[in-house]
Parts: sequence; C-alpha cells; structure tokens
Amino acid sequence: MVKVKRQGMKTPGDVVFTISAKDGGSHFYDYELGPVIKPAKDYLLRQFSLHIEECTYKSCVLRVTAYEVSGTKIIPIQYKPTYIYCNRNHQNTDCTQRFPENIVFQKGHTYYVGIVLVSAEGAGRICFPACLHRGYARKVDTGRIKKLSTSLALSLTGIVVKN
Repeated sequence: MVKVKRQGMKTPGDVVFTISAKDGGSHFYDYELGPVIKPAKDYLLRQFSLHIEECTYKSCVLRVTAYEVSGTKIIPIQYKPTYIYCNRNHQNTDCTQRFPENIVFQKGHTYYVGIVLVSAEGAGRICFPACLHRGYARKVDTGRIKKLSTSLALSLTGIVVKN
C-alpha cells in the first residue's frame, strides 16, 4: 500500500467540531470539512487515518465521505459512508479505518474527502490537528463551498491501479 495523500505540514491550532451547552447539546454541526486531493496516479483507496487530539463528548459519530469535484459540483463517489464512533476515551488517539467499498481516485480528477459530526451526546467538542493542505468547508444543508488554505490532518492509503 502507498500513501495517496499525506496529511500535510502541521499548523498551529486545531480543527474543532463543537456544540455548546447553550445549544442544549442537541444540534448537529453545520459544516463538513476536509482536504482536496488531485492524485498523480490512479489509486484504489483502502483506508484513511486521522488523529483525534481530544474528545469531550460522552459519545459522538463522525461521517467520512469521498466526493469527486466537477466544476462547482461535489458528487459522492461512495455509496456507503464510513462512520467513526468516538467518546471521552479518544484522547490523543490515532484512528485508522478501511473504506467499506472500492473507491478509485483517477489521475487528473479532483476529489474531496469530507468529515462531519452527525450526532453527539451532550455538549462538547472533538479536535483534530490542522495542516497546511488545501481543503473545503461545505455547508451541509445548502452545499455551499468555501475554499480553505488549511484542512484537518487526514492521510489516505491505497493501491496504484494500472490500466
């Protein structure tokens, strides 16, 4: 297996999904965040890795989805999203998970891997290291995209596909 995308150079600060007590801890996060990838070769993705610096939720669920970027549209290329279940025990933890299906990133195409908080029990926050790598913040309900110069640290591994 080879690295399809390295996480990038760490920057000061963190990427944080947070719900405050004044919200009653019942609202889901509005934005999906993640890196933009332009692969140099064709890859069959196998797994992703990310580092969880801190989780103060009693429990929470994150969803990871791969998309292809075509002009101004972001099209899911993954039928079954990957879910990560976290709780207060996930402090300074590396999380590596396999994708539940075959996902191919093709040379010359642009892709986005988005992570969003889909549920959380109570108020809290989950923090990831930030890195210097181009990314997007996508508003979940409208699909509006904001381009970012930094993203959360996520690495992808896979197999080079030969035609």
